[in-house]
Amino acid sequence: MRTVELTQDQAEVAMKEWNNSHTAPADIGREWLDMRAELTAFYNTYSKARGLEFDRYYLDVHMGLALSEYLRQRDFTLRQAADDGMWRFLSLRVVPDLVARRWPRDTGEHYYKRPTRNWLRSIWWYVYLSWQGDADSTEKVLGSPNFSTDTILNLEERTGRKGTYVGVYRQIMSIYSRIPADRLKDINARLGGADSHTTLFRAVMKLNTARCLAVEPSLYPGGTKEYVKSLFDEFRKYGMQAEWYPK
Repeated sequence: MRTVELTQDQAEVAMKEWNNSHTAPADIGREWLDMRAELTAFYNTYSKARGLEFDRYYLDVHMGLALSEYLRQRDFTLRQAADDGMWRFLSLRVVPDLVARRWPRDTGEHYYKRPTRNWLRSIWWYVYLSWQGDADSTEKVLGSPNFSTDTILNLEERTGRKGTYVGVYRQIMSIYSRIPADRLKDINARLGGADSHTTLFRAVMKLNTARCLAVEPSLYPGGTKEYVKSLFDEFRKYGMQAEWYPK
C-alpha cells in the first residue's frame, strides 16, 4: 500500500470541507474507493451484529480486526502505522462518513486533532498491541467481557518514556481477559473504593509505566511473561489469583 498523507493544516481544511458537504471525495483513486467500499461493508455488518444501534466496544474490536487484516493483505507497514498523516488521510479522505457514524457530532478529535483519539488509528493499534499470534486467538481475548472502550484508551495512552513494550502489552491483555468477570468486579470495587474510575487494568498499566523506567522486561528473571505476572502479583491483596495466569 502506498503512503498518502495529510498534514495537520490540510486535515483542518479537509474537515471543513467534510462538515460543509458531508460527502466523501469521489476522486481519490480506485485503490481508496475499493478500501472505502470494503470498510463500509464491514461497518454495516458489525454495527448491526447484535441488533443494537451501537454496541460500541464490539464494533471497535471487529472493525479493528477487519481493518488490520485488510491492511495486512496490502503490505501495510509499522512505519505507515506510526504515520499520523496517513491516518488523517484515511479518516478524512477515504471514510469520513464511517468516523462520523461512530463518533456523531465530532469536531475533529477522532479524525485529526489528537492522534491517539483518531478512530482508525486507535482500533488498528488496539488490535496490534493485543495480538495473540493469530486472528482467532486475538478475537477471543478481546471478546472478554472484562474489556470496554475505556480499555482501548488506557492501552494506547500508556506509552512509557522508553517506548512501547509490545510483548508486555500483549501479555497484560492475555492475563486480564482470563479473570472471571464476577471476581474482577469485586477486585475493582475493592481497589477503587470511592474512585469509580480506578480499575485493575488502569492500575496495572500505571505500574508498568513506572516500573519500566527501572526494569527491562525482557531481562526480568523468566522474561516478559514473568515480568507481567509480577505486575499482577502486586494486587494479590485485592483478590488477584495466580491460577488466572496462562500456563
